[in-house]
Amino acid sequence: MSALLVVQFVDLHGNFLTQLAINRVPNTYDVSQQKASLTKSVNDQQKLNYDEHNPFTVCSQTFVPLYRGKACVKCPFCSATYAPQFSSTLCQICNVAEIGKDCAGLKISAAQFK
Repeated sequence: MSALLVVQFVDLHGNFLTQLAINRVPNTYDVSQQKASLTKSVNDQQKLNYDEHNPFTVCSQTFVPLYRGKACVKCPFCSATYAPQFSSTLCQICNVAEIGKDCAGLKISAAQFK
């Protein structure tokens, strides 16, 4: 089912210089090929370094788990958790407070003062 495509090149005076014949490639894309490509097993798994049975929080800078009992520091304003190496740096979540400072933080209601 391929058709022959003929292209003619004409110079400025109207003379036919060359004639080029190109075989057109038919559309061979099949619906069954599309279905097969969609049903293939897609594997985008990533190896995660965490223990699912041990409670943890996530470091807001490096996104690694900080397990219960390990040292961690928090932002006094938004309570974002960080690894101890990020102490005394600006919080990346709120960009307001210094990580690890001891202060009252943000208090919205009287119930938080208890």
